[in-house]
Amino acid sequence: MLFKYWIEFDESGEILNLFKSKSDCADKNCKEYIVKLIEINRSDECIGKFEKESSKFLESVEEFTKGIKSVNTELEKTLDKVRKIK
Repeated sequence: MLFKYWIEFDESGEILNLFKSKSDCADKNCKEYIVKLIEINRSDECIGKFEKESSKFLESVEEFTKGIKSVNTELEKTLDKVRKIK
């Protein structure tokens, strides 16, 4: 959702006031801004989906680690055979 507001800030950059119309902030030091509001969904369904996806990711990392160990073992065997040839 997009909104147009006139915003007044303090010296540290914090928002002091929000105005829907320019006439409301006529005597104040405010400027016109476009504000986009994005809803944060913190429902149990959303959290459950995140946990499910993160567990899938962890499983695939474990599979990758096992595969790397297997490749490493085969590489060591091959290197031992090459050393014996010399």
